[in-house]
Amino acid sequence: MFFEGRGGHSLFLPLKNVSDINQILDRTRHRILLDFEEVGLVLNLRWRSLLLGKSTFQRVILALLTASLVIMTAVWSSAIAPAIAQETRVGDAWQLVYQQMPDFPKENQYINRETGQVSENNTLASRLIRYHVYVKARPLPFRLDWKLTLADYLGINERMDAATYPGGDALRTNPMRSDMAVIQGLTRSQRDQLVTLLSQIFTPPEAATPVQPTAPVQPTTPAQPATPAAPSPAPEATPFRNPQPGDAQLLMP
Repeated sequence: MFFEGRGGHSLFLPLKNVSDINQILDRTRHRILLDFEEVGLVLNLRWRSLLLGKSTFQRVILALLTASLVIMTAVWSSAIAPAIAQETRVGDAWQLVYQQMPDFPKENQYINRETGQVSENNTLASRLIRYHVYVKARPLPFRLDWKLTLADYLGINERMDAATYPGGDALRTNPMRSDMAVIQGLTRSQRDQLVTLLSQIFTPPEAATPVQPTAPVQPTTPAQPATPAAPSPAPEATPFRNPQPGDAQLLMP
């Protein structure tokens, strides 16, 4: 990997694995922080010297310039620094894959080109993640993008290039063909499990939707059949009697 040094000179740094990239990023971040501190110290001294004998308008201009520098520093802290932290997470994510899927093939038997030793940390999961992030530049937390990456390994999406495949320049044998064969040998359920796991690893905790526990369903008691109400007894009928003498007088007022 080439880096532009001071004075316009190009520097070539041999990177053995992702940890070398993380070390370079940490050094770069530290160097940038030191540069900001130096700039702040110089501006503080210049500020004090320039304020002497300056008009109000000139002092306002200098205040605006200083405020702009503060805003730029805040933007760097909120945008660039999290990106550097994400790089470290990408380098360590493969370990989480094997913690959750211990049966996932490691494929870490390849010999390092420089040391002549087995690169145990150069696993299939680490190469798959680096291919997804650095080669294809796909987003991390979405299942669809991880499915597209696996589709590349299955040979049904975008064609993979051995020249840019992770580990191809650091290992004596380019592992791309073998990695594709391993992914193609997985069952559909294993591939779905891998996609879900990778999506969960790179999903920020605040973005994850917690699953609300459902209340246990109480068994319902079958309704008892309603007991029919007893019919009201019919009023007793007055027995019929034959008219008697003197009954007509009962009708008189």
